[in-house]
Amino acid sequence: LQLEQTKISKLYNALECLQAASLILDDIDDQSLLRREKIALYKAFGLTKATYSALQLIMLGNQNVSNLEIEDSAKTKIHEYISRATIALIHCQVSEFTFEAQRLPEQSKEVLLRELTKINRLKTGVAFEACFHPVAIIANASLDQMNRFEKLANYLGEYFQVLDDIGDLIPSNQMGKEPLQDANKLKSIELHEEEMITRLPLLYDE
Repeated sequence: LQLEQTKISKLYNALECLQAASLILDDIDDQSLLRREKIALYKAFGLTKATYSALQLIMLGNQNVSNLEIEDSAKTKIHEYISRATIALIHCQVSEFTFEAQRLPEQSKEVLLRELTKINRLKTGVAFEACFHPVAIIANASLDQMNRFEKLANYLGEYFQVLDDIGDLIPSNQMGKEPLQDANKLKSIELHEEEMITRLPLLYDE
């Protein structure tokens, strides 16, 4: 994609605000103690302040989009995308809680893998896609390019979850999180470790 760096500097700030907000809310949902080797915001300042901080960051991110020096039509598309992505992330959190509460020991690996992959794509895949999609809108990317970015984001989301599963077993001073944080959750790596390894070359082919 051909794009001037100065044209999207405020977009970087907007995406950083949205990412920070999602991490604050994720720490609250997971009851995490640490974030990048520091005390999680809600633990340091309380649940109320952390929640309002996340909401303020979301609004600040949208404000930065409004201040972009691009066509109004592009701004509208980016605002619409951010709204859809935010809804998807919220829906994902609800789906993850439901999945953990309702999964049964007798469910097949295929069924569990399908549901867990869907959750990973809604959660982490959307976060990666948010790095690509607004930039692609500004650059007037084709539909084919958009689809490729979405596919790449989904793959990155899956691989990130596998790395996060591994990180859950590593001491916090190495991964910036407390170990065994997700000990009671079904992990991606438990279901498709071999599949993820064999699919790694596909990232470069596609």
